[in-house]
Parts: sequence; C-alpha cells; structure tokens
Amino acid sequence: MFETLVSEWTLRGGEKARYGFSVVWPPAVGESVRVKRIPLANGEFVFVCRAFRFKPRQFGDIGMAAPLQAKLMGRDVRDGIGLFLGRPGAGKTTTASSFIQERARVLGGVTWTIESPIEMPLEGRYANGYIHQREVDTPEDMFEAVKDLARATPNVLFVGEVLDDRTAEVVVHASKMGFLVLCTYHGSDLINGIERFARAAGRGQPSAQFVDSFRFAIHLDLRLGNTGGDPRSISDELIGSMKTGNPPRVLSSRSLFCMADADPVRSHLRRGEFTQLGTEIDRQKNELLRMQSEKSFVRQR
Repeated sequence: MFETLVSEWTLRGGEKARYGFSVVWPPAVGESVRVKRIPLANGEFVFVCRAFRFKPRQFGDIGMAAPLQAKLMGRDVRDGIGLFLGRPGAGKTTTASSFIQERARVLGGVTWTIESPIEMPLEGRYANGYIHQREVDTPEDMFEAVKDLARATPNVLFVGEVLDDRTAEVVVHASKMGFLVLCTYHGSDLINGIERFARAAGRGQPSAQFVDSFRFAIHLDLRLGNTGGDPRSISDELIGSMKTGNPPRVLSSRSLFCMADADPVRSHLRRGEFTQLGTEIDRQKNELLRMQSEKSFVRQR
C-alpha cells in the first residue's frame, strides 16, 4: 500500500496533495480512505490513513432535542447561512448530514454538498428531494467549487468544512443569493465560533454580508455520560439521548437563531458586540427547554 500512496502523491503533485487526498483501498473494490502525508524529523515521512465507515443517521436518531430539531426544520429556515460549530470529532458533519437528508426528504428541492473529503454517502433521491455530492482536495478547489455551484442556484448548499478566510468570504457571498447555505466550522464554544467565522469572512472585521444573512448557529459537543450511561445534568445545554462510543457519550448542543431583520441578535452582530449574544442565547435556550418540558409532560399524561 505504501508504494501506491507514494505513486498517488507524486501523480497529484506535492502542492495540491499536501492537504490530503482520497484513494480507494483495495483498488476498485475497497472503501474510500483519506490520506495525509506527514514528514518526520529524520527526513522520512509517513502516510496517515483515515477510513470513513460512518453511515448517515436519521435526523430523529442523532440525539438532538426535539424542539431544536423542529426549529431547524421550520419553513422560515430557507435562505441565509447556518453554521454547525464544534471541536474536531464533536459531531458537526454527522448532525449536518442528518439535517440535510431530512430536509431533502420532507421539504424537497436540490441540495449540493462540497466536501474535502466526503465523509458520509448522501448522494441520491429522498422522496421529493435530491442530494448531490462533490469532493475537492484543496481550499482553492473549495473556493472555486462554491462559486461554481452557487450559480446553479440549489435549494441548499452544504460546505464541509470551511478552513480558510477566502472560503468563508465566498460562502457568505453565496448565502446572499436566495438559497440556504450550511457549513461546518471549528469553534470552542457558540459565541467564539460565530465571531471567528464573522471575522474570517470579513478579513478581520465582522462581515456585513454575514450579519445580514445569518440565520442560525449550533455548537455541538459529545459529553461523557455518568457511570450509569445516562446523560449528565448540564444546566446550560440541550441534552440528547443518543449514547455513542465507549465510554458512552451523549450529544449536547447550544444554539442561536436570528430570523427577523430587526432581531436584537443582528444588532449585536452589526456592532461587533459578540459577548452580548449570551443573553439572547440563554433566552432562546430557556424557551426550547420549556417546550421540551411541556412535550415530556404531555407524553407522561
């Protein structure tokens, strides 16, 4: 396998392949593997390979609180930009993939994804909707692909994930074209992720286009359950019930929505007052928790 990877690296060219590249192993009959070449201190190098065996989950099975799922599936979430934020391995792509599948199935339309690499197979028809996937190798390819597919005016464009300021800028520009743009982005917490993306798209300053098109952001985390495997009680999070991994982990999320032009969230974003978003995040969280509690009470009755 090592000789095959060296050959692929040479064929693609070091400058383009330095971001990683995909191969099928075993050739023709195997599975997709993402490869990264890493140099060593002694002048040699190794290839780190990552196989993507994940299958997309149903939206109702990922462990997200039902009121938050319902809000995401609302018909007013039809344009602008939505962010899925979190640390590596937090469930950003899993959540986003489940969401766009459910959206295609329920609301129909055409969804395009641009990924580097494709982590989950989504290509196909979903009731009245279609999802098409495109894989790119470099941030430069991602930038060009976003511009190219934006002209195709899909109903949803998913970019996973935004790694550089140039791509953030073109993603925000695409979100002004009348369709919904979704992307994953690294962020240590909800406010940090929103601010970092806004400044990445605005060359250091909060992007005015991002402020105008912002619809929602969700910060995701996988938390350890207690020794009994049940979710811990975390007062500032919406806790789902899906247990995954060993030891068991549960999905937690914090969210911020901004639908109306006169929403106070947009005013804070416009003035660069990111720390002031906390009050609205808590207000929206409490409303979602109230809805979740009421739904649970009705079930118990």
